[in-house]
Amino acid sequence: MEVSSSSLVGSTTLPSNLLHVNEVQRGNPLLQYVRNVKINYTRDIIPDYAMNTTCALFISVKYHHRHPKHIIRRIDEVGKNYRLRVLLVLVDDESNLPAINELNRIAFNSSFTLILAFSNIECARYLETFKTYENKSAVSIQEREETEFLPRLNQVLSNVK
Repeated sequence: MEVSSSSLVGSTTLPSNLLHVNEVQRGNPLLQYVRNVKINYTRDIIPDYAMNTTCALFISVKYHHRHPKHIIRRIDEVGKNYRLRVLLVLVDDESNLPAINELNRIAFNSSFTLILAFSNIECARYLETFKTYENKSAVSIQEREETEFLPRLNQVLSNVK
């Protein structure tokens, strides 16, 4: 079994082929929609979700309204221990614009990537995607450019306005 400790806090090592979920997230409804990766509940991680070099903190807009300092404390706890740090926000409140603006500012100032999701299913898909693509190069998602004449001509002619 492959083990990576480069992204973890402390001396604990966790298997790299799993989505590691902090025990505090055990009742989170989004986890019932995670189907394409295996889940490992653990107390050995600081963020809510951890992969090899990626971590995610989860917060809903409603929760942020009730506890506005919570996410700042969590971001400080995570620190700079992961290469990619994601703030996954579930937009579940209609008066969301001020909260989203505040979360965007917090994420930007903390070097977190802000991801907005509008359902638990979407949150789960983001976590699965981060886990699936974390070890792949950027080439796998880049657009492929045609080298043959006819496909290139077709592309040029079909894109002209």
